[in-house]
Amino acid sequence: MAPLLSVCIPTYNRARFLSALLDSIYAQKTPEIEVVVSDNASTDNTREIVKKYPDIIYRRSGKNLGFDANVLRAVALAKGKYCWLVGDDDALAEGALEYLLQNIKSNYAFYAVAADLCDGELKPLQRGYAYIKHAKDGEVFDLSKTRGALAYMARVKANMGLFGYLGTAVFQKNIWDKITGADKVRGLGWVHVYMLWRFKTAFKYLARPVIKIRTLNYRDEGRIARLVVEFRGLYLTAAAALGRGAVFEGFLAAVSRYVAPNSIPPLFVLNARDRKRWPQLVEWINKYPYDESFKKSLNGKWRVSAVYFLREFLNRPSCRHIKKPFKFVKDLFYG
Repeated sequence: MAPLLSVCIPTYNRARFLSALLDSIYAQKTPEIEVVVSDNASTDNTREIVKKYPDIIYRRSGKNLGFDANVLRAVALAKGKYCWLVGDDDALAEGALEYLLQNIKSNYAFYAVAADLCDGELKPLQRGYAYIKHAKDGEVFDLSKTRGALAYMARVKANMGLFGYLGTAVFQKNIWDKITGADKVRGLGWVHVYMLWRFKTAFKYLARPVIKIRTLNYRDEGRIARLVVEFRGLYLTAAAALGRGAVFEGFLAAVSRYVAPNSIPPLFVLNARDRKRWPQLVEWINKYPYDESFKKSLNGKWRVSAVYFLREFLNRPSCRHIKKPFKFVKDLFYG
């Protein structure tokens, strides 16, 4: 009998995190669930870590296929009716699998799920991160028509709302398997975004956090490099998935809202490597529908953002108690 849910994990050299993820899965795994690990030619001890867990579907490629190809292969290996792509450095919340098994019986094409944002040690920074404005548990959003897609994107508050994070979407494998054109976006790092927007159907939002996401790993590659990947990759991915019509413009408008000027760090807090990459960021951000005053501000050599510094300070775990009243006021006015 085929499993109901496949937890699909594309991985590459993340052995130091993989045990925490697999432990969190096997603490609640049932016979209705299978675990798939697609190893992208890791050079660390990933294979040895995986061997400690029973009944894993494990495949290791002979060479690095790239992130996108590894994501596609992780799903291709799965046999479940539904698949849940999970980041190899994240972990499941307690009771997550039972909660998902109960909910996917309502048979939607896919489900967007809530997450807890955590630091590098999986200590919570923000519980139940609200990436859709005023979203209610069980709310259904219809992306099959232009009006519904635009209404949804007007409420997107973060990359997660565009399905950019692994771990925040559970989807029917048979629909995923029928989608073509993924080769057009290979190498951009957002093939999962392409695939989910190509579903063009209704999805249900589940407000209970089911996954703990590490949010600080981008610091390994640098802030500006991460932003360039996001601007460039999402722009081209959206164009391939949606065409260049109203829905495409709505997608870019959502990006322009959540990557507001205050989310871009002042140049003087960046290291020399990041400052050299600044022109790349300016080049790609100018392709988005920002107003001219914002584009002009990007060309300045020095930028100061008090809001940026305040947010960075409050995101420290030791400041969680200080952040609560700020979050309450923000949620009260902005959802």
